[in-house]
Amino acid sequence: MDSKMAEGLRMTLGDVDSERAVDKSAFSGGQSYQNVEFPDGKGYTRHGSPLYYSLLHEMAETHHAKSHDYASDRNPFGNYHFAGQLALLFAHSPEDAGFIGRIGEKIFRLANLDGTGKTPKNESIEDTERDIAVIATLWMADRRTRRMAKYNQQLRAQGVDIMSEAKRMVEVEQAKLAQIRTRSEAAAGDIIQLAQHLTPGDMGQMRDYLTSCLEAAARKGVEARLAKG
Repeated sequence: MDSKMAEGLRMTLGDVDSERAVDKSAFSGGQSYQNVEFPDGKGYTRHGSPLYYSLLHEMAETHHAKSHDYASDRNPFGNYHFAGQLALLFAHSPEDAGFIGRIGEKIFRLANLDGTGKTPKNESIEDTERDIAVIATLWMADRRTRRMAKYNQQLRAQGVDIMSEAKRMVEVEQAKLAQIRTRSEAAAGDIIQLAQHLTPGDMGQMRDYLTSCLEAAARKGVEARLAKG
């Protein structure tokens, strides 16, 4: 807490250590006055809560630091305007608009810092790049969650038992894997027949290796299809 805020608290609440009572005029309609020192060095007499003016000064300092990084010198509101324009692309979806708006603010900050050569006063350039990546990944997760929820809702509307449908899909994919395994084993056998010059031990190792490679490729393809829903 800075000295101005501390002084404001003492004047508002009274000095507890010296057992001075709280100024009752603040609660009885009386006026209390405080000489407020503004950043330009000019003091003004203001009545009301000294803490209120201290908080206003704190907000001004925060705005100064954030505006340096996020907004251009020509337009202190530019980052919000840019984010709003991007959000309009998803006017049909408030959920998506929220994510793209946040990404827009970060993109504007990045462009502002890079374009002007400013040194960031808050988080670094790398932090902003990570923020963009994190928000985009969160957006992806949210979109997939919403798509799955919509799909489940459609199934319920059609009277489909979701658990039974999920079990059926798993059984179908397992059957596909079994077919792929059979074909891969046959292909591995054909290759081994062409390699008669190898020793029996070498042929066994080659068979196992080719089979495992083909199964891994097949499993990856099935997992990709399941992930797409």
